[in-house]
Amino acid sequence: VVVADRKALAIVVKALVENAIKFSENEKIVILRCGDGWFSVEDRGKGIPREELERIFDRFYKVDRSRSTGGYGLGLSIVKKYVEAMEGRIEVESESGRGTKFTVFLRSS
Repeated sequence: VVVADRKALAIVVKALVENAIKFSENEKIVILRCGDGWFSVEDRGKGIPREELERIFDRFYKVDRSRSTGGYGLGLSIVKKYVEAMEGRIEVESESGRGTKFTVFLRSS
């Protein structure tokens, strides 16, 4: 059992899934996995360049400003704030051309 705010957790899951769908381009593959105190959302999109990974949780930061995906670059910064407010952490793994995986770890009771 994890300790989490229901509304905050719903916002986090929704934002991560919507991002995965938005950045999966033609392949709308989103993989959800979960375990004891964690869950991950993974896509098969173009991935995030290694040099960009540090900044993706910054407010108003967008990896590829030339793309017309919309948004203001706030989604992942909000996700991180909610996760931290629930005493959790979020990690990201990405490989250019292969996709991105976000894993959220939450406090267990």
